[in-house]
Amino acid sequence: MSQDNNTAEDVLSGEDLNKAIRELETQFENDMPHSKPIPYMGWFWRTVNFDADRCSFGLCPNGTGKPPFVAFMENNKWGYSSITIDGNNWNAIKAVLQVAARERTLASVRAAYDAIQALGANLRSTGDCEDENGFDATLWEKVDV
Repeated sequence: MSQDNNTAEDVLSGEDLNKAIRELETQFENDMPHSKPIPYMGWFWRTVNFDADRCSFGLCPNGTGKPPFVAFMENNKWGYSSITIDGNNWNAIKAVLQVAARERTLASVRAAYDAIQALGANLRSTGDCEDENGFDATLWEKVDV
């Protein structure tokens, strides 16, 4: 991911970033996989707390032996596995989203999408099981890539 060297005045608030992402969804929905330029689980973009020091992402199976589809998941009614990122990884995701929100180009949106997908690049599905709530859960293992 590229470094984002903006001043504090250039950084969108969490509320404005959520608004911009909703607008990107409409602008680029036909240009990206799953019709979701900024990947999320569900039928619509749910507000993300970009001021938090961490964020959970859902892992949706793409088939055994393949990396998952990684997406924001503010409501896990499907019982998907998740990962939580913080620190430099979370800051890097927020930075690339800031760039996409300001530039509003297909290239900047693809960069944000790819950065989010990279969070699951070293995970592979090893099969399914039923979790303690009766949901089908996917088993994941880390691999060298």
